[in-house]
Amino acid sequence: MKKTLIALLFVAAFLPASAKEYVEAKMLLEGSEDTLYVQLRLFTNMFYKDLIDELSWKGTLVFMIDGEKQKIKEEDIDYLVFKDLQGNVRELVSEKYTGKIIRPGVLYEKMYVGKISWYRDYFLSTGTYTTQPIDYFVTERSVSPGVNLKRELKFRTTDMPELKRKINRIKTDNDILSILIQYDQGK
Repeated sequence: MKKTLIALLFVAAFLPASAKEYVEAKMLLEGSEDTLYVQLRLFTNMFYKDLIDELSWKGTLVFMIDGEKQKIKEEDIDYLVFKDLQGNVRELVSEKYTGKIIRPGVLYEKMYVGKISWYRDYFLSTGTYTTQPIDYFVTERSVSPGVNLKRELKFRTTDMPELKRKINRIKTDNDILSILIQYDQGK
């Protein structure tokens, strides 16, 4: 029994950690004005098939274009939009669409656009081998990575001190979004 359990754990450790799914997408390549309608390959969680790995659009992306598999580098894409497997629209833009140069050659997920715009990048954490976000807050004057989200938002919203308590209670992306919307409305 003990040997069987060890064998099962050994096999499970070497199974692929993700599956591949294709979703309909619209893409604009750098230097082009033509929108391409493609299928984007996304990697999904092995246990939760509707959860995608955001690293699917980092580095080299794989598409089905007119029935043919093609690889396109992230830096050659200006705009990419698709519905993820949970039905959420995900919009990815290059630095030229952020209003400020963040890092060239990277696709950023557009989270919110307003007085303080919010973009997100993803990276692989080598310590935990999990996908981690890096948030960027962009205003007409500056760009800053949200290494410490709460501190960054407090700094950017000093003209509305009533947001400070709400910022201290941030737990989810919806909390951040709510603060940015409230800041835009000036309430």
